[in-house]
Amino acid sequence: MKNTQYIVFTLLAGLLVTVAVVKLPISFSSEIPIPEDLDDLDLPSVHPDVEVVDTYEGQFSTDNAREDVARIEAALYSFHELTLKAELALGADAIAKIDNTSLEIQTIAFPNWLNTLTGTLAKQNYQIKKLEYALARKQFNLGEIERTTLESKQAQYIEARSDFQDFWRSLSIVD
Repeated sequence: MKNTQYIVFTLLAGLLVTVAVVKLPISFSSEIPIPEDLDDLDLPSVHPDVEVVDTYEGQFSTDNAREDVARIEAALYSFHELTLKAELALGADAIAKIDNTSLEIQTIAFPNWLNTLTGTLAKQNYQIKKLEYALARKQFNLGEIERTTLESKQAQYIEARSDFQDFWRSLSIVD
């Protein structure tokens, strides 16, 4: 039995070396197609007046998320202003009993939370555009896409990289 296992192992090792050296195409299964974004998710509509694709591509887009971060920033600023006015009307002791009303939270945590969200969006967008550009270069080299598509992916990558670098350079962690 051990002798048979040794022979099978030796034959498999030899085959793998031959495939690696000669670079024979080897396939372990048929090619599995990659579904389009929504084809494999089976998502129900979350609102009767909004198509799934509109929610998926619109509400959960990077641009929309950035706009929402700006809205959250404005809301937090309003909350800070309201806290200051409420403290005058109700007193510091009453305000201290309410979460997120301390000066430390509002001047340190709020900006850092916003930086985390903004930075994560910029970083993820950069990483995605970098991967899309790398894929496009390979596809172009294989003749699968046109030069204009490659150039479009390159421009998107350059813009995302610049956006992330601009964010990073302007970043200030509040302490």
